[in-house]
Amino acid sequence: MKQWTAFFFATTAIHAAAKQLPVYAAAAAALCASSYVFHTSDKTDYQDKPLYWIDQACIFGLAIVGLYYMVYHIDKKYSIVGWITVLLTVLLYWGGYLSDTCCFDSCENDALICHCCMHFVGALGHHCIIAGL
Repeated sequence: MKQWTAFFFATTAIHAAAKQLPVYAAAAAALCASSYVFHTSDKTDYQDKPLYWIDQACIFGLAIVGLYYMVYHIDKKYSIVGWITVLLTVLLYWGGYLSDTCCFDSCENDALICHCCMHFVGALGHHCIIAGL
């Protein structure tokens, strides 16, 4: 299921392309593709796999592009929603990593739901940033 929620970032790429933001669109498309491929691959020792690091690079690439636009160009009324989604995404991933909850919960179903929510919240945040440009 995680692999299909990666396509939330395809909608972000389309939205960015429609707003004539080619770097943003390319970063979102790259994350969509890398996330889909990574989540359909064998996860055994995933941190040793090149796909993991490619996916991480795409995550950070889109995050940097989004943060740049959010800090320097976004309409302030969209900024609050943008920051809330950033904080929620960080909580779901890094907070879960540090506490073995959320995306890293020992219950696979709970971890899956949180990871899918993280994809949704992240894409929603990028849509808010793009809408505010």
